[in-house]
Amino acid sequence: MINHLIAQLTRCMEIYHWHLLVMVLMLEKRLVSKGVQQCTTNHDARPFANFGNIFSDMILYTGQERSRVSTGSVGSSNSSISGSADTSDGGVAGVDNNVRVSYSSAVSSCSYGSGDDFDAMGDVLLWGKGVGDGTLAYSSHLSGNLYGPRIDASLPKALESTVLLDIHNIACGSKHSVLVTKQGEMYSWGEESGGRLGHGVDTNLTHPKLISTLSGINIESVACGEFHTCAVSFCGDLYTWGDGMHNFGLLGHGNDTAHWIPKKVCGPLEGLHVSSVSCGPWHTAVVTSTGQLFTFGDGVFGALGHGDRQSTNVAREVSSLRGLRTVHAACGAWHTVVIVEVVDSLNSATSCKLFTWGDGNKGQLGHADRETRLTPACVESLRKLSFCQVACGYDFTAALSTSGQVYTMGSNAFGQLGNPTIDGKLPTVVKGSISSSCVEEIACGSHHVALLTSKAGVYTWGRVRMVA
Repeated sequence: MINHLIAQLTRCMEIYHWHLLVMVLMLEKRLVSKGVQQCTTNHDARPFANFGNIFSDMILYTGQERSRVSTGSVGSSNSSISGSADTSDGGVAGVDNNVRVSYSSAVSSCSYGSGDDFDAMGDVLLWGKGVGDGTLAYSSHLSGNLYGPRIDASLPKALESTVLLDIHNIACGSKHSVLVTKQGEMYSWGEESGGRLGHGVDTNLTHPKLISTLSGINIESVACGEFHTCAVSFCGDLYTWGDGMHNFGLLGHGNDTAHWIPKKVCGPLEGLHVSSVSCGPWHTAVVTSTGQLFTFGDGVFGALGHGDRQSTNVAREVSSLRGLRTVHAACGAWHTVVIVEVVDSLNSATSCKLFTWGDGNKGQLGHADRETRLTPACVESLRKLSFCQVACGYDFTAALSTSGQVYTMGSNAFGQLGNPTIDGKLPTVVKGSISSSCVEEIACGSHHVALLTSKAGVYTWGRVRMVA
């Protein structure tokens, strides 16, 4: 009994110390600011107060980046699944089945201010289709892989995991999710289809599971498409996997093969340092540390930006942006948006402009028409502004200016532009309920938007009906 009480007391002291550490770090983060930022951002949106940082359409997390050193590369043997797939020939290491809430040592706003009934040490929150029990247990049509009825969640739930996770980066596809820990390890879970989970087996997962073939490689960032997954290592290598058979060129490996485990993308990217990657349902965009932009995948609507409608299964540089520095890219279903550094010829000042191309049928390119663009074109109505982030939904675009305002354009069928009265052909600043807040992060799902303010408030708007 005494030993038990001592153990409980020790645990309470650990928790108390952790909360003090979080409070100190959060205070330090607020005091050591990047400068006083004045903005008058307004949003017609619904707030979720003080949940933390968002980088995905359905999962919420907070964290600070930490440097890591790559210690190796993927070494794997290949065999065939269903006649044409890359996969490992061995089993994937398992984990125990004791479920716990994921934790993080990073600064978390979950531990103050909101008053909501969440575990203060739980750092990952989920809501939406298939996450009602704290997992991503999608019901599947695949024979032998049913996980029972799907449970949807209209309010955030803490992510349940079979292992202790200290999370650095996270991303969602339509029916699968991936995360990266601060140790550079990568986990995936959700509905398996075409190898997008990266475990080499055709099995759905309800909880995060380590992608063992990436062991020894420190992963820095991740991105999810509907059919594939991408990861960028700390040393700048790009790995892709998923369905390359039914979705031409998605993976960039020069073939139409499904890859069931991560594979390094070589070819034109060999020797280049990749800094970020973005996934659309049918194409991929890659930004290098020197500002080059490469795209590959389906080009039927001009989303690759190469001046034609040709598809390509290897990375190809967007030549019209050569000589300019691309700093960020985002992929919609059939369009692409980038932020490019532009130097003013009069005063040599540098600012970041928005360039768009691809399908413009819903006005998602922001050029006051609904025409398709086959090469990048600067959004003229926003030329006087400078941008720091951009995100794409299925057929709309959201961009964050350096002054903290959000501009949207494209389809407004589900209110995803934040203003029900606009037609979406021209970019419009989002106004409404957060006029006194500055926006720091934006993210888009297919038909909705989420953003984070400087006061750790999360706002969402767009489609709310969860369909099968």
